Amino acid sequence: MFSQYFGQYLLSKGCLTIEQLKAALEYEKNTKVKLGILAMNAGFMSVDEIEKVHKEQARVDEKFGEIAIAQEYLTSDQLEILLSTQKQGHLVLSQCIVDKGFMTLTQLNTVMEAYISSLSLTMDDLKAFDEGKLLNAYIHFEDTLWHEIYTEYISLLLRNCIRFINDVPVIHIEKVDENYLSDWMVSQRIFGKFSMFTSLASNDTDSLKHLAELFNKESYDSFDEYAQDGVSEFLNLHNGIFLVNISNNGVVLDMVPQKIKNHVKLDELPECFKITLTWLWGSIDMIIY
Repeated sequence: MFSQYFGQYLLSKGCLTIEQLKAALEYEKNTKVKLGILAMNAGFMSVDEIEKVHKEQARVDEKFGEIAIAQEYLTSDQLEILLSTQKQGHLVLSQCIVDKGFMTLTQLNTVMEAYISSLSLTMDDLKAFDEGKLLNAYIHFEDTLWHEIYTEYISLLLRNCIRFINDVPVIHIEKVDENYLSDWMVSQRIFGKFSMFTSLASNDTDSLKHLAELFNKESYDSFDEYAQDGVSEFLNLHNGIFLVNISNNGVVLDMVPQKIKNHVKLDELPECFKITLTWLWGSIDMIIY
């Protein structure tokens, strides 16, 4: 799932648009990482050396590894290492971005170095998929007193997307616009030591229906009452796990039953956030305050 996390970082830094990121993630499905990306990532070759090999490949019918060894950029042992790791998932998105022409190899290398440095990551972290460190790259609620609670809530949401729908989204966090409107909203209020409003909302019933299908592992012809119940149960399950986690820290909370409404309007509220969850198949807003 590294692709979505690094993709989110590129999105937050303005390196990619959401349309470009979705295109790269789609293209990623059938892409094998090229040796140039692997060699750069391993520190075996510089960007300049990789580009020289690419230019030579445009002139002669030889493989990347053959040219790199002939030019003494790689040893035979290094090439074997690269070939054995060519399908590493955490590098596939990088290859797709370059292939699509969204970024140059030099630009990508600069951003990747900044990403790794900003999180104090190592290549072992990436290979082991250290989710905690990767999440910290783009979940930020520093301008609210609820920073820790909101961060924990959204971090859990991403983990639950992986566990229960097997599809982690790219996210974008912002304050709720004035007079937020939604055709459909599934909501649930948490109460106790503190109160918290949570909801899943969208104007796209196909996205809501697809979420219900992935969660329930069933197909629906429309966003009918069964599909609505599926979205509702996903929110309820997520909030239930959140309450268990909070109780482990000595905070006892409870929650009211879910509500499903259409044509909902939310006036702008203090500390009210919209977290847009974007998958290849659609987008859904998580509203919390």
